[in-house]
Formats: sequence, C-alpha cells, structure tokens
Amino acid sequence: ARTSTDRFVVLLADGSADKAQMIARQLGSALRSGLQLGAVDSPLDSTFGISLAPEHADNAADLLRRAEVALNDARASARPSLVYVPGSDERFRRRLELSADLRRAILANEMSLLFQPKLRVSDGAVSGAEALVRWHHPKLGEISPVEFVPLAEASGSIRDLTRWVMRAALQQAAAWRSLPEMQIDLAINVSAADLVDPELGNEVVALLAELHVPSTRIVLEITEGALVQDAAAAARCMALLQAIGVRFAIDDFGTGHSSLSLLQRLPVDLLKVDRSFVLHAHEHDEDREIVASTMGLAHALGMKVVAEGVEHQASWDVLASLGCDYVQGYFVSRPITADALVAFVRDRAQSITPRPVSEQRLLRKPGTA
Repeated sequence: ARTSTDRFVVLLADGSADKAQMIARQLGSALRSGLQLGAVDSPLDSTFGISLAPEHADNAADLLRRAEVALNDARASARPSLVYVPGSDERFRRRLELSADLRRAILANEMSLLFQPKLRVSDGAVSGAEALVRWHHPKLGEISPVEFVPLAEASGSIRDLTRWVMRAALQQAAAWRSLPEMQIDLAINVSAADLVDPELGNEVVALLAELHVPSTRIVLEITEGALVQDAAAAARCMALLQAIGVRFAIDDFGTGHSSLSLLQRLPVDLLKVDRSFVLHAHEHDEDREIVASTMGLAHALGMKVVAEGVEHQASWDVLASLGCDYVQGYFVSRPITADALVAFVRDRAQSITPRPVSEQRLLRKPGTA
C-alpha cells in the first residue's frame, strides 16, 4: 500500500524480524537495479523501517508509527533497514520537535557563533579560526551541533542554516577589519547540499562584496563525503569561488572515500586530518603513520595540513616533528566568543618572539594563553 508520496507499506503475514529484514534486502536489491524511463535507467534508493505485532504494538496505527520511527532511525544511521527498538518514540518526538524549532530559530536569528583558533606550528602564531554554530534552545538548553546539524540536513533546513552562519561569520570578519592583529583566516563549514547548490557561489560573492570582506581571508571547509556525492557540481562551485580568492579545506580527511584523482582535480588548499587519527598519534604507531602519510600526500599535492583534535603537548610535539603546518584543538583553545578570540590573538602575539627555526617547536604551550 502507498501511504504518502514516497512511503509504501508491506504487510507480512506470520513474519519475524529476520524474515522482514530478508524481504527488505530483496526489495532494496530489486529497486537498485533501476527503473527504465524511456532511454534513461534510474536506480532507486530505499530505506526500510520494520515493526512487529504484537511485540511492538497490537493495532495498525501504532505499528505504522513505530515503523516510521525505525525508518527515520535507519536513515539517520545510513543503514538500509532497521527494526523498531522499544523506547525510540521519545527520540523520534525530540527530533520532530527540534526540527520544527530549528527552522524557527534560524529565521528568528537565535543561533550564535563561537570561534576556535588555529595555530601555525612553525612559530605558534594564530593563523586563523573556525566559525562554529551553536544553538541554545529556550526549553532544552544547549543542543549539540552533532544533533542539530544532521537534523537540518534531513529536514531541508541546512541551506538556511548555512546562509545564517555565512552571513554571521562574514559580518564578524567585517567587524575585525579595523584590527591589525585580526587579519587572520576565517574558516566556515558548508555541507554537501550547499556545495551542489548552484546559488551558493553567487551568494558568497555577493556577501563578500556587500560586507567588504577580503575573499582571500575566507576558507570554506567541506567534508570528503560532500565531494564524492557530486564531484562535478562541487567543482563548478569551487572554481567560481577560487577565481575570486576563496580557499577550500577538506574536513575530517581520512574518514571518507575521496580518491587521489579527485583531490588533484579540485582546487583544494588544505587537508584537515581527522581528530580520530591525531588524538593518539603520540602513542599509536599506526595513527602516527596515517598522519605522516597524509601530510606527505598533501605536501606533494601543494596543500597545507591542519591537524584537528590536538589535546596534548605530546600530540603537538609529534605533529611538529612530522612537519604539520597548523594545529587546532582543546590544547590550543576551546571554541570561544569573538571578543575572547581577539584577546587570545593579542596574547599570542605578545608572547611570541623571533626564534631560530630549530627552536620554534619549543615555544611555550599553546594552552597557557
């Protein structure tokens, strides 16, 4: 039965969870083989949520609702199918509530930005900062970006969220323009949906012109997954912005599926090594080798390397010995307000004195600023 635009229900008599998942796999495989529309072969994606009677409910309405809960959980975890887990209803209701409230919060300008500094390893100076969006819900308090950003992507609010972050970040960059010490790079995150949006490039160009922000100070951070989804569309958007001086960083590098040929074709300036490799690089040989190999690859392609998730002096020392260009993490600074960032930059500038290159890795600990 078809219950809505893209929702279909399959009723199995005398079915178990194992049988339902087997049928889901068979249906998914059949759909992936494609639908022939004239000369065009269109593969179809599908996700399945499964509920069982009487284990999960004894009436049709509750069974359908709990199958929908399982479907949303499957989509959120990028799995082809999931069986309903008792107690998931509350999480589902929270997601629905937050999705609706998030759209309202963006339109009402209720979000805020924090900034996490990045240090240049060679001399310990602040080279830039990453703009990070935050949401303080009036009833639920602080909502983690780990929770609300995927909600924005799933609900279609991600473009509105990115546009809010872009304008707020560039407005802050414009406010810093009169401060000589704040001539640093500003990194802004964009999602896969943003990168394939044909209007993104023109909107960024217009914002930079409106706010008189130098384009060469802006770095857009994108994930590997965003590149893989539609490399051609990403390349068009990136080429437009690169032409005016905007730079690009690949975020969480090492966790996606980008190929070397893709990195060579796209105008990427920086690779950010994922924190999962950096965190234990000082104690695990395997992680250290991954970081070293990534740096070698990036430098061979003419890119700089940012190590994120630096939380120890030992991590800093290892990264410095490997030739890392920039570091970011709690050892340097937690995300801070715009005013606190100005004070942080000034303090770093006052604490740094010129040193021979051989001594530069012995600068005082970043975390003491």
